Amino acid sequence: MRSIVRYLIVIAVQLVLSCIFIVVFERAFAYRLMVIPLHMMLITALNVGVVMSLGLMVRAKAFSSRRFAPYVIGFLYACLAMGLLFVYVVDYVANSTWGANVSIRVIASYVSQFGALFEALPISVWWIYAPAAVVVLGVFAAYLALSRVLFEGVQELFLPERPFSLLHTRRRTFLFVSVSVLAALGFVGFMARSLPRRGNFWNGEPLVGLFVSNPHSMLEETPRSVAVAQEAQRDRAAYPKDIPFDKKSVFVIMSDSMRALNMQVYGYNRPTTPSLMRLVDEGRLRRVGLATATCPETACGVMSTLTSRNYVDLSLCLKDWSRSLSMMERPPSFSFSSCPRIKPE
Repeated sequence: MRSIVRYLIVIAVQLVLSCIFIVVFERAFAYRLMVIPLHMMLITALNVGVVMSLGLMVRAKAFSSRRFAPYVIGFLYACLAMGLLFVYVVDYVANSTWGANVSIRVIASYVSQFGALFEALPISVWWIYAPAAVVVLGVFAAYLALSRVLFEGVQELFLPERPFSLLHTRRRTFLFVSVSVLAALGFVGFMARSLPRRGNFWNGEPLVGLFVSNPHSMLEETPRSVAVAQEAQRDRAAYPKDIPFDKKSVFVIMSDSMRALNMQVYGYNRPTTPSLMRLVDEGRLRRVGLATATCPETACGVMSTLTSRNYVDLSLCLKDWSRSLSMMERPPSFSFSSCPRIKPE
């Protein structure tokens, strides 16, 4: 009985930590409250699936009789905990930057281009990867220290000869199998019906977001983008009107696929930006430490930059500050060819 209690305490702590994260996550990024029970349902189902899989392992004497068996159980639990921690941290950062969860495709793109991104982004080994390595080692050390508790707890639950085992008697075995099958069927049925549903039923849920993602999700409305748009409308309405001032021309210069890594003004050893470098030397230009695109595609990146909103036309851009707006592009792009021109008022 003591082994089961200690084992259940470890599982309960995991569930509580997941619950704390999803509550903070929902409040920080204004997702629907439904994301909390949905996430906890998935976390519970994941833990139940892991426990049952480990139960099958410990029932095999060829495995459970080995001296390394407890450490394998601890290692698998550590992998589960690290996977969840990774998703939580990455999704929190992603929602803080672009307002959406990451997907496996995004993670795979990062891994495949790790070298180039490591050079291009201001990522230091000492303040990103070294602390991450310390956290990983700490988590694995903690679960390996608890490996005997986890191993004995699984044994108590699934070895028929143990008095508190779920399989101790035929009646108990029948109830356990029946409840497990009904719960699995209900879970699969719920997922099958809800995942294809249109709308934002699963919007914001971290685990589903890994596998079910829209390639244009950055262009769609999110709770954060809606809140920002509403705040922008309030600021615009509160802006003083009928104040005489001289309207000036505003030039927004954009260059596709340019990055700081290849710009002299940011330390590149070739004279690729001599004019900008001269302005910096004269004290007439201020360098920006970190600037990122609003969208990873040219079309939506240009539109959202000029309009401070999602992918829309240019009819509202710079209207308050400029006499007119013209777009020069070469070569012509179908994405911009239909953009309206703002005529002088």
